[in-house]
Amino acid sequence: MSGWVKLYCKSIHNPIWQMDRTAWQIFEYLLLRAYESTPQNRVVTTRQRIAEACHSNNSTVYKALARLKNAEMVTTKSTNKYTIISIRNWHKYQDRVNNAGNNKVTTKEQQSNTLNKSIDNRDKNKSKDLVASDKRNPELQELIDYATSKGFSLQGSQRVNRQYAYNLLRKKYRGEPLGLDRCKWLVDVSLSLAGKPYKPQIIDFKSLFYKWQGLIVHVGKEKYGRYQTSFGGKRES
Repeated sequence: MSGWVKLYCKSIHNPIWQMDRTAWQIFEYLLLRAYESTPQNRVVTTRQRIAEACHSNNSTVYKALARLKNAEMVTTKSTNKYTIISIRNWHKYQDRVNNAGNNKVTTKEQQSNTLNKSIDNRDKNKSKDLVASDKRNPELQELIDYATSKGFSLQGSQRVNRQYAYNLLRKKYRGEPLGLDRCKWLVDVSLSLAGKPYKPQIIDFKSLFYKWQGLIVHVGKEKYGRYQTSFGGKRES
C-alpha cells in the first residue's frame, strides 16, 4: 500500500474517538482500505477479514460496525458472501491524493478544499440564520428553560448556547430529529454523569451537542437510577 488519507481535526470531538477505541480502530482501518478502492469511500470485505486485520473477532467487529452506523460514520450492505461498507461524507474530508506520497497540493485539491470551506461557511451561516429567526420557538425555549432549571451551565453567550440547543433538537438519530423529549432526557443523563470518571463530562449545550452519542453508549451499559436503558425512553415521575 502507498499514499495517505486525511484525518479531520474535529475527530477529537467525536464520541467514538473519545470513548470507543475499538470502533475507532476499525474506522481507521476502513479509511485506509477505502483509499485504494474504486470508488474511493467503499470497502468490499468481510467481518472476518476486518477482525484479522484489527486483531479482533467477528462478534466485536459486528458490534463496532453497528456503533459506527449509529454514529452516522458508515453505512453497510451485506450479502451472504461479503459486506459493502461505505464511509459517509468521504468527499468532504478526502481527495484523491498522490500515490507517490507527494505533499504538494494539487489544483484539484485546492478547488476541492475551497468548495468544502464554502459549504461549511454556508452551513454555519444557515444555522445562525435559523437560530435568529427561531428565537420564539417554544420547543427551543422550553429546552433551555428545562436545562437551566436542572442546573445546566450556560457558559458563553446566549447566542452560542441557543445555537447549539437549536441544532441539538434537530440532530438526527436513526433518521429522525432528536426532538424535545429526547433532548430533555439527554440533559438529565448528562447531569447524572457529572464527576464520574471515564464518562462524558457535559456541562453545557455545546458539549452535549458533540457528545450526545457517547451518552447513549453509556446508557446502553448502565442504569442511571430512574432512567431506562433505551434511548428516548419515558422518564418516570
